[in-house]
Amino acid sequence: MRRAGTRIRVTAQLINAADGYHLWSERYDRELADVFAVQDEIAAAIARALEIKLTLKPATPDRYKPNLPAYEAYLMARRHATLIGREVSWERARESYERAIALDPQFALAYAALATHYLGIWVLGLGSPLEAIREAQVLTQRALDLNPSLPEAHSILAFVRAEWDCEWEEAGRHFALAMAQESVGPEARQRYAVYLIAVGRPHDAVAQMRRAVEEDPLYPRYRLFLAASFWAAGDPEAAGRELRYLSEFDQNYPSGLWLLAVYHASQGEWGDALRFAERAHAQAPQIPLFSATLAGVLARTGDARRAEMLLGTLGPPETLGVPRARALFHLMQGDAEQAAMWWEKMIDQRDYLATGAPRVWAKALLSSPRWPALAKRMNLPSA
Repeated sequence: MRRAGTRIRVTAQLINAADGYHLWSERYDRELADVFAVQDEIAAAIARALEIKLTLKPATPDRYKPNLPAYEAYLMARRHATLIGREVSWERARESYERAIALDPQFALAYAALATHYLGIWVLGLGSPLEAIREAQVLTQRALDLNPSLPEAHSILAFVRAEWDCEWEEAGRHFALAMAQESVGPEARQRYAVYLIAVGRPHDAVAQMRRAVEEDPLYPRYRLFLAASFWAAGDPEAAGRELRYLSEFDQNYPSGLWLLAVYHASQGEWGDALRFAERAHAQAPQIPLFSATLAGVLARTGDARRAEMLLGTLGPPETLGVPRARALFHLMQGDAEQAAMWWEKMIDQRDYLATGAPRVWAKALLSSPRWPALAKRMNLPSA
């Protein structure tokens, strides 16, 4: 896509991935204000090129379309939000979401996106989780006031029910409401996948994340969770393939680099694990999980002195995010019992990784004698 003043030129191509054959291509020259119409036109043209006969109901024709400046602010916020290790970008994401709302107060999706931003404060351990949850709930309710059927908003309520309250049946009802809508976005699918992994339905999670990546192939978090879903479903080869692709597509995405380091460690590929752990830590040295991952790899590769130095930077055990970091370090050393002890503290902190990570990178916990008691504390169905 190219932009000149108020004009845009979009060149779209449909290519057969198997043989590189061009199935269809088209160029669109439009006013920038017509960006939503161009999106619809491209989607319709691709459908015609593939001769798809849609059996589902068409998307709601009167979906809300924000004004262009608000939509640009929303897209800018999403980009900043991917750079989670950079405090300036994280703050700019919040400011951009707030600007989108100010520019278009009826933009329900922007309220839900800002609510997601506050959920991230809890998820990443960047601030008070209780305050973040409360703010997210207020914003979510505002989004629902504007659009009672918004899937992204219902999925936020479901996610909080599941990962904060451990009320899995109630979360399932909220997710059913979200997923029953005519148009479900990738953000809702990603939250649903997290829930599906936690309740032991990883293959369904893979299906949801495949759809999410198809709908938004440029957003790195969706491919990250597709990889996690493959890993949970017992297909580490597919998980590794997605993570390697992600590391090439977005070389500075800290979470992608981190999970690829953990993946290589799980395969005993310590040289590759060290390379990606170093890169993740360089992007976000203030995140305890990334520091502990690098420490875990260093301890396994013979640099105990530097590993201890990194562990010393994590902070006291009651600090949000430190228990998860310590747990992963012990798992990388093959000590599931010490990891289980730290998992207790994760549960005390209502760490959202406590419920799903044992199905992904913390599978050693499932064979620990302490796991049934841990699962019961989280009210997991497997308990």
